[in-house]
Amino acid sequence: MNRFITINAGESSSFWTHKCAEKQIVAVYVRQTSKSMAEVHWDYQPGEACKILFEQEQQLDGYIAGLLDAMEIKPRSRCCYSALTGTIIGLTHDAAHKLAGLIADKLVPLCEKRLKEIGKYNNLPHVKYQREKLSQEV
Repeated sequence: MNRFITINAGESSSFWTHKCAEKQIVAVYVRQTSKSMAEVHWDYQPGEACKILFEQEQQLDGYIAGLLDAMEIKPRSRCCYSALTGTIIGLTHDAAHKLAGLIADKLVPLCEKRLKEIGKYNNLPHVKYQREKLSQEV
């Protein structure tokens, strides 16, 4: 699965966010608003894997704020942004794709790593035993 996608003006992002929700990773996408302009959106998805974004919210907020400053994105283009969700408007296509890639490259691997850790934990013998024991009691 790509780390982010591009959505044309008028298209819905619901398919992409649904795919990300299935994988429990943050959804990052670029929405083209005109021939020369685009916006970047990102949003966490419910699930255990995205809880890492809450746990590291302060550091990730600083990363994103620094990223926006380094790319010289004007404050009027920053509708809202945090480690959990964000919308940046009024970007050129190149700037939007660069920003989406940098955000996705930071947030998505954190969620994917947490998902693998959860899978390993759930396969530990004592965890499986407890789960089986609980299911027999019900």
